[in-house]
Amino acid sequence: MQPIKNCKICNKKFKDNTFNHIKIYCSKKCKKIRNLKAKRVYPDIIQKNCKICNNKFNDTTYKKHRLYCSPKCRNVFKMNNPARKLFNERYIKSGRKSLINKKYSATEKGKRNKNHNTAMRHARKLRAIPLWANIEKIKEIYKNRKKGYHVDHIIPLKGVNVCGLHVENNLQYLTAKENILKSNNHA
Repeated sequence: MQPIKNCKICNKKFKDNTFNHIKIYCSKKCKKIRNLKAKRVYPDIIQKNCKICNNKFNDTTYKKHRLYCSPKCRNVFKMNNPARKLFNERYIKSGRKSLINKKYSATEKGKRNKNHNTAMRHARKLRAIPLWANIEKIKEIYKNRKKGYHVDHIIPLKGVNVCGLHVENNLQYLTAKENILKSNNHA
């Protein structure tokens, strides 16, 4: 004989036709409502406003915790966050950044990475030397460099829009700070 029970969610009467009489919900719908309450499952999509650009976007993440419409807006917040700026300044001033970099470059992976980058730059430089280049003049430019100065490529070997050649006309002397600030930009 099948017992008649009351549903725990909607209080509707139903017959429990299971073998061991353990059914407590009248339908799958009621069971799903209970599971949603237990797991605190959020709706699939919530529409929100971005904290930076105020554009509307759909948050499809599981926990619905997104605050920004894109990684670009998230990075704008990170870069303009005064606490983060202060932390970065203190981190660099304390010397911990250089200490961590030194520790990393002492590891096997760090050595491999440095060797790889050095080899890639060397190969790029070799590919950038045309047959008509005056190698003796290039060596002379590197030899005559003053202390504290770098030999810089005016048009970088690995530029964003344009790549230069490793020839004497494309070399210049820059202070170390200017060269690092210039990076691989064409100026």
